[in-house]
Amino acid sequence: MDELDRMSTTDMKEEILQLRLDKKVWNLVHALTAKQEEIENMKRSRTAIIEAREQNIKSQIHVAMQNNEKLEKDYEKLNLHAKQLTAAVQKVVQERKLLETQILALESANKKNTQSSEHHTTTLQTDMNINEARQENDTPLSICDTMC
Repeated sequence: MDELDRMSTTDMKEEILQLRLDKKVWNLVHALTAKQEEIENMKRSRTAIIEAREQNIKSQIHVAMQNNEKLEKDYEKLNLHAKQLTAAVQKVVQERKLLETQILALESANKKNTQSSEHHTTTLQTDMNINEARQENDTPLSICDTMC
């Protein structure tokens, strides 16, 4: 109390004001510290979200690259298969043309043989008719008959 007695009223008021000010400052510092912790927590949370998104994107990029490699390999296989099929089709077309040529040649030969056979058959039939007629008439064969 001695100290309080020695203090003037003005000094006491100043001391009270200082204590109040110190309390306000302490409250402000405490609030500021709490806000800073809140901000740091938000930063960590957002950083974690961003890092998770980055990892997700990296994973998707990796999967896309693997799929792209697989598609490129599949494309190469399909392209090779297409080339093989094209070569096979070309071979079949060539074989078909050859067969068509052979068929035409056979048809032409058959037509000639048929015409020759028909001519030969007609000639034989004519000769047989002549022979029958002569036998009926009992006439000798002339040179013309034998040569025709």
